[in-house]
Amino acid sequence: MAQADPQLDDLMCASPEHARRFFRLLLSLIFTALLAPAVLTYVVDPLDLYGSPFSLTSRIEPRRLKADLLAAATPPPEVLILGSSWVRTIDPVDVEANFGMSAFNASVSNGSFKDWIALTRYAVDELGYPIRLLLIGIDPGAYVAPLIRHDDAVHVPVLRRHLEHPYRDYWRSRRLLWSGHQVMLAARMLAAEIRHWIERGLGLNDSAQSLGFSPITDPRDWRADGFDVNPRGRPRGQSAEMIKEDRQWFYRNRTEVQPENVSSLRFLFDYCRKHEIKVVAFVTVVHPDLRASLRDTGAAAVRREAVRITRQLCTDGITYCDIDSLPYDWDDFEDLHHPGLATGHQVAQELWACSSGENG
Repeated sequence: MAQADPQLDDLMCASPEHARRFFRLLLSLIFTALLAPAVLTYVVDPLDLYGSPFSLTSRIEPRRLKADLLAAATPPPEVLILGSSWVRTIDPVDVEANFGMSAFNASVSNGSFKDWIALTRYAVDELGYPIRLLLIGIDPGAYVAPLIRHDDAVHVPVLRRHLEHPYRDYWRSRRLLWSGHQVMLAARMLAAEIRHWIERGLGLNDSAQSLGFSPITDPRDWRADGFDVNPRGRPRGQSAEMIKEDRQWFYRNRTEVQPENVSSLRFLFDYCRKHEIKVVAFVTVVHPDLRASLRDTGAAAVRREAVRITRQLCTDGITYCDIDSLPYDWDDFEDLHHPGLATGHQVAQELWACSSGENG
């Protein structure tokens, strides 16, 4: 009878243990590869979304700033102006002059229905403000936009708790820790910080700041009533080409209305009816040059659908105001998307005339 080879027996006995070690190592590598981008995003926090104590950004989340200003508003506003950055030049002073009520401009960049729900309920339910009227400017793209974005009320704790589904939206937002945009921006910031400290150590750079390129929201641009007054004349417009490229990409990839966005607007309107808050809603207009550049996209169809849906939902005390036919001075626009101060004044007057029935 052949004798067993001791070396072969040792190898066979060791194989299962080697396999287990290999798979543990493989799983550890996979877990680390999956976790690393999220850790990098959270620690650097390039968009000021997570409250990281190690954040390298000098950006301040605009929704957090607006919430802070709203909490400190004096006197407590009776009118909230809601919308995207298109609405930022509707001056609360003009609204007060026309409507006879104190106002606060709570518009935010890429404003969404969830933003407006959170800001309204924060003002009424938590701050106890006597809100009597909402003026809501709806960008057509709000209906087709993703449900959770980098700029979203879900990232601001004082607003998140006033969302329709705060816990669900919070956990859905965590996927953004792996978003390519944030990971790349965080990597750039971390690399710049490391390079800066190396240069300081070598005596090549005495500056204490390394992130001059970091996006900044400057609170000096905002009055206590939330108005984006930009008193020091710092440029805040975007180049025409940048806006065209951004909108062209958006409307080539976003053409389907998200039912949840419609549901959110319906929820807000129902909340306002329950609390006897009047609403004047309108769909923002598009600069002719931008509209021309979007002809081969779904922008026109999206806007028609946005107007149709908004009109349909504006019933039982909710007023729809058509501002399309106003005689706009397109040269007043700061860029191809954002109106200037004269246009904001014009729109405020039209909203008052529309709500009072004076425009027929």
